[in-house]
Amino acid sequence: TLEEQDITVVTMNIKLTNNDHVTLNNYKYQITASNGDVVQENALKESDRKLEIKDLNPNDYYTIKIYADFDLEDNKGEQKEQVIGETTFTTLPLSSLGYLVLNSETQELAQNKVTMGIGIDEDRTDKRLIEIIETIQIRFIPQIEEDGEEIEDKNKEIREQILTQEQIEQLRQGETLSLEFNRLESNTKYKIEIIASIKQGEIEEKVECTYTLQEITTLKMPAEVQIRNQFVTGNMIDFDVRIEDIDGASLTNTVRIEVRNEENELIELEEMGTNEEYARRTYNDLEENKTYTILFYAPQYNEGSDDSTYQADYLIKEIKIVTESG
Repeated sequence: TLEEQDITVVTMNIKLTNNDHVTLNNYKYQITASNGDVVQENALKESDRKLEIKDLNPNDYYTIKIYADFDLEDNKGEQKEQVIGETTFTTLPLSSLGYLVLNSETQELAQNKVTMGIGIDEDRTDKRLIEIIETIQIRFIPQIEEDGEEIEDKNKEIREQILTQEQIEQLRQGETLSLEFNRLESNTKYKIEIIASIKQGEIEEKVECTYTLQEITTLKMPAEVQIRNQFVTGNMIDFDVRIEDIDGASLTNTVRIEVRNEENELIELEEMGTNEEYARRTYNDLEENKTYTILFYAPQYNEGSDDSTYQADYLIKEIKIVTESG
């Protein structure tokens, strides 16, 4: 009779009734799989009361038969390979082991890369499942909003990693892996998809995964002050300038320009928009052989996607120019 079943192991109770004390020879059991193949055959002792059957395939149907040779002393001689017991049983499917539960977090976030920490939650994952993990694949899928719904952005590449067997073994040992994903697009939301499989014997199946980090948004490229055609005299500073802000880190789309003298007094104040054409800036009536500081501020600035990276009056660039005759 069946006492206990698992995905690859079954424990059965054996009750041998032999009231006539017939001598049993070649006492054994034989196990046949659902396809008719004999998968195990081993000898038994009459004293055996429990049988643990290992190395079975999960989610399969088996027949066990108990055989013996014996002579009933009825003038028919010894009867060979007689079935004296038979029953059927099934092993549990791999899915009965539940979910692979992963702890995942962002360890480092930049414009074009992210470092992700990942480890197995051993308190919420069946230890038997951990031992038979075969593959783990992690995918970063770029998203775009369309009609109020987030869908895959087909114009950007999916980035993925397939863990090595060495990395999977590190996870089994309770370690947290740091995985770096490079060549990401700036200011892009990525949906994180983790696909895993487990394997027992010849049977490999996907296993459902749950994980804490579902998505990340890469940082915006920083705003950049671009200056060309700079010309300086004893009393004038002159140059062309534009503000490149391809991801909109300056939330007001403007930059404040301050010109200050050596005493830090404000002598010029103006504003210009981002991502516009080069504009000429000329500052006259300056003192000769003096150092002037030109500062470019974004009133509201954020390279991230939440308030944790927000900065007010963010200094994008500072340049110092000395007025001197040519």
